Amino acid sequence: MNNGIRSYTMNNPVESLVKWLKSLSVEQQNEIALLISNVHPSFNTPCLFAGNTTAKQFYTLLQSSTTGTYKNLGMIIAFRAIFDFLFYAKRSAKEKWSDAARELYNVINDNSKDDFRSCTHQQSDETCRRIMEWVSVCDAWLELKEGPLSDESLGKWHYSTVAGFIL
Repeated sequence: MNNGIRSYTMNNPVESLVKWLKSLSVEQQNEIALLISNVHPSFNTPCLFAGNTTAKQFYTLLQSSTTGTYKNLGMIIAFRAIFDFLFYAKRSAKEKWSDAARELYNVINDNSKDDFRSCTHQQSDETCRRIMEWVSVCDAWLELKEGPLSDESLGKWHYSTVAGFIL
């Protein structure tokens, strides 16, 4: 008996996060997994993240937090804040990459370093590719953060799991 209070299944934000992460390149998945696992208090298992298993083990940890308990709610809120700090704040716009690009430009154009010029031109092309990819990742992140990972969505997920209904 639900006393007239509607109970329904919420979209799970952890599942939405994992689906989003898996849509990224393997390189980006591993970079995110590596950096966040070193900062996030829930992922403090030493030597867990290494080599090609980084993202896989990261997903195992995330998927163990799919219930809306207080601990799991804290895990997803911390993930969101850490991603914003480590990635979104530094990689969401081309302008934020200007220091790195300027430094690379100076190295490429330093005539005293002719031996490195061909190598740095390749790195310049790679840097431009990475910049555009990360700007796109950050745009997609913003959509995820404003949708399934928004405060409102997280609150509904938490309350539907803990209390069994939406307040």
